[in-house]
Amino acid sequence: MFIFISKELVYALKVFNYFFTAVFILEAAMKIVALGLRRYLADRWNQLDVGIVILSVIGIVLEEMESEVIPINPTIIRVMRVLRIARVLKLLKMAKGIRALLDTVMQALPQVGNLGLLFFLLFFIFAALGVELFGRLECTDEYPCQGLGEHAHFRNFGMAFLTLFRVATGDNWNGIMKDTLRENCDPSSDCIRNCCVSPIIAPLYFVVFVLMAQFVLVNVVVAVLMKHLEESHKHMDDDIEIDAEIERQLAAELADSVRRKGRDRRREARKQEELKENAHRKLIKMSSLPANFIFRFSEESDAKNFNFFSKSKTYRMTIPIPGIRSTYLPSIRNT
Repeated sequence: MFIFISKELVYALKVFNYFFTAVFILEAAMKIVALGLRRYLADRWNQLDVGIVILSVIGIVLEEMESEVIPINPTIIRVMRVLRIARVLKLLKMAKGIRALLDTVMQALPQVGNLGLLFFLLFFIFAALGVELFGRLECTDEYPCQGLGEHAHFRNFGMAFLTLFRVATGDNWNGIMKDTLRENCDPSSDCIRNCCVSPIIAPLYFVVFVLMAQFVLVNVVVAVLMKHLEESHKHMDDDIEIDAEIERQLAAELADSVRRKGRDRRREARKQEELKENAHRKLIKMSSLPANFIFRFSEESDAKNFNFFSKSKTYRMTIPIPGIRSTYLPSIRNT
């Protein structure tokens, strides 16, 4: 299972594997219960978590199964063990910068896919052309090669495609071009030995391909990614600015609400003081009236205010009015 690792370390790794798998299962179950299965799977990061949990469970099951019960190819177990590395991807959820970069790549996939198709067409055309031009080139002791060899040649379409990919990466492409520029060779179409092409066509072929693949298409892909990354950062800045503006508006509205409530309370307090003063003036004037005087209120609100303020604590200890048996003025009638 493990090479050059002690049994104690193997056991510790196994325990940690079980522990973190249980933690991942518990986390996924709690999120499903809280959000619901449909809303949970709507998030791509949650889909990644589910995939990691499934791979972890399958890996544990395959490791615990005995080959006598179910014959399993050991390669499958090794592959499942290697896929545990995918757990590291869960850390990307906490790294906002990397998440923004991944989101940018996902948003740019349609345009990058179109560029990938253009790459494929370019490789396809130049691979077919390379088989036609350099398919008869051979590397011998008499004509040694610096770049061409068993794993880099143009004798068939598949290997020509891979050779062009090597040229596009810049891996000794000049050596491959030098192998096509042979001296004292036979450029005719019916040659049998030491075949070659025109010394003008060979360098033109590689120069055009390198310019198109390395300096144009690759930089176009980088430009597309940088454009989407810049737009992503701009959207993030706009979202932050919008959130800050909303917070400022909420704070201003809260402050205005507090000020309005304070003004309303002060206005109500002044109104109550004015009502008390008016009722007090009426009671003072009534002290000189005869006992059989009938008080007439001009408005119903005045009667209510009089009844309220005459029974408040402010007037309970006032001097009695002549002809009235109580300070609450029960004999005064409203008509």
